[in-house]
Amino acid sequence: MITPTQTLKNDEWNAFIEADHAATTALSSRQRNKLANERRYTHFVYRYRSNKFPEGKQLLYVGFTSDFGSRDAIHWVNSWWRGLVTSYDMDVYPRSTRAEVRAAEARTIRDEVPLFNIHKNPRHAEVHGPYWTGASVEQRVNAAIADYWRTNGLSA
Repeated sequence: MITPTQTLKNDEWNAFIEADHAATTALSSRQRNKLANERRYTHFVYRYRSNKFPEGKQLLYVGFTSDFGSRDAIHWVNSWWRGLVTSYDMDVYPRSTRAEVRAAEARTIRDEVPLFNIHKNPRHAEVHGPYWTGASVEQRVNAAIADYWRTNGLSA
């Protein structure tokens, strides 16, 4: 099992990428080729959070990628809940394989139970039911917040 070397918050990602690129460039071509042949790259397990819920920050989604900027842009287009995100953080796995980081992502989803992960989430049916079929984005957001209140014994 691999463990992250550090956790980045919000805007720390850009500075990390620049430093990681510089460190990779400083390697010899033989070292870079070895890493590429083994498909070992810097990967991230990222967490989207929202403070739009009554108890403060709620974990919305966990994913993994080697290119957070591109993955985040895809979420803006394809994930109806992306507008709820108010912060993110990510665990850094340098020189890791996709399989290693996929396993770390699965453990994170299992242990932290994000609200909008479908796959690898043992509580998927419990937490996702009203959000996925035939509803507008506004209806889904309202249902998510109402469900959160209800499952945590709160009232509006």
